[in-house]
Amino acid sequence: SLFLVFSTTMSWLVGVGLSCCGNTCVALSYALQRYAHTKVPSGGKVTSLPVFWLGLILMAPGELGNFFALGMIPASVVAPLGALTIMFSALLGRFLLGEELLRKGYYGAVVLVLGAACVICSTPQQTAPSGLDELRERLANGAFIVFAVVLWIGAAFAFFKPNSLLPNVFLMGVIACFCSLSTKTVSFMAQTGDTRWTEPLALGVLGTLICMIVLQLSMFQRVLSRFGVSLVVPLHFVQYTILTSIGATLLYGELINFPANNMILFIAGCLLCFLGSWLVSSARPQQRAEAGEEMHSLQEDEKAPLNVEDLQDSQA
Repeated sequence: SLFLVFSTTMSWLVGVGLSCCGNTCVALSYALQRYAHTKVPSGGKVTSLPVFWLGLILMAPGELGNFFALGMIPASVVAPLGALTIMFSALLGRFLLGEELLRKGYYGAVVLVLGAACVICSTPQQTAPSGLDELRERLANGAFIVFAVVLWIGAAFAFFKPNSLLPNVFLMGVIACFCSLSTKTVSFMAQTGDTRWTEPLALGVLGTLICMIVLQLSMFQRVLSRFGVSLVVPLHFVQYTILTSIGATLLYGELINFPANNMILFIAGCLLCFLGSWLVSSARPQQRAEAGEEMHSLQEDEKAPLNVEDLQDSQA
């Protein structure tokens, strides 16, 4: 019994450590890629710089850290810990790239650390399907089916609102949620030695994971380029954490039969992470100004009347 407790605790600590290290690598990857963009010569390509590829390569261990962490700790813990990427990215931007960071950004970093500590200490139970048979039973859960159908219907409507911030962020949150849920299943199967990868359900989970990764990367870049970091990142993080926690509870039962005091600590930790991510993201004046200019330009484009002469010129 004592060995089981020790083994569970060590697995928990290793999972938390992997998630934190993974988020640090992802933040460093973003910082190095931004640094490469500042050093690209006029008329040159950023892909010609070694530092850009170093940043791109660092993305791999970052994502692998979160992949293995999802097999050791609940998805409802990994999701809030993603806020550490926001903090590390802002601090690396300040000290590595010389980007401006207002004082409230440092306050936000402290709040984020406190929030992450609360989430870790709340210790939601780690539950995952022991195999494909149990996963098949859990996917047949009526509540999860309703949850998935409602989200994807909402995502379908959001897809046709490319110029609106909230629908785009909602679509990103849905994609990220199902990416985490499928990643957790694949990670747990890999770590438990389940070799039935050729069965239709396993192939479906792998296919979902690959599709969600591709969609997440393309959507994130598109929305960031249109609305800016300080608008997108906090909203996306809040929505992703909430949807992933609900999905993990319905599919894996992570927050079911959770003690009241632990639930209060978990919710408080998530709220602190939300607040800290907003403080850090809004404390970067350059990005906030760029986001404001993009939003203003977008609104002006939508309001601009049709110029008949320009239309005739284009047809000519």
